[in-house]
Amino acid sequence: WKRFFYQTALRYPRVTMSVVPDSGSFGCGMAGQNLTGIYCPDNRVVYADAQAYEALRQRFPLGADYAMAYLVAEAYGHHVQWALGLFTDLVALQSLKDEGKVAALELAIDQQAACYAGMWTITAGIDELNDNGAVTAALQAVEAKRKYAVVNMPLGRVVPELLQAASPEARSYWYAKG
Repeated sequence: WKRFFYQTALRYPRVTMSVVPDSGSFGCGMAGQNLTGIYCPDNRVVYADAQAYEALRQRFPLGADYAMAYLVAEAYGHHVQWALGLFTDLVALQSLKDEGKVAALELAIDQQAACYAGMWTITAGIDELNDNGAVTAALQAVEAKRKYAVVNMPLGRVVPELLQAASPEARSYWYAKG
């Protein structure tokens, strides 16, 4: 992403990745949430849950590595969105209490992150795995868990993984567009 920003004369803000032993070590007020990986805009850290990854590998030995790479790529995509000001726009809409516009922007953010993750797989040279059944099964298992994460975030706080999620079909479409 740094190269893409440089090509457009934008500065890419620093982001770090932290592999934590379990979800109890997530930052951003997300400790204990079963999300496998998250991006926290408060401290610009991508968190990856090592315990959830191991469980994913045991259940889906052929698809877990790629599924985790996709989730990390999506989290970095959320960092790009943060850098471009999308979360500021979302917070502004939230303050207006227009639930319809907020939901529409949340869907757009989710779909755009899927597109960015797709772009990353091409750049990383692993896009041939996009249609792999084992990978698809692992990703679906992770996405199913995300539906049950319920956190009441205060106004002005955004954790992308908790936003209104696009349908699996829409995410696949935008992922392929990337």
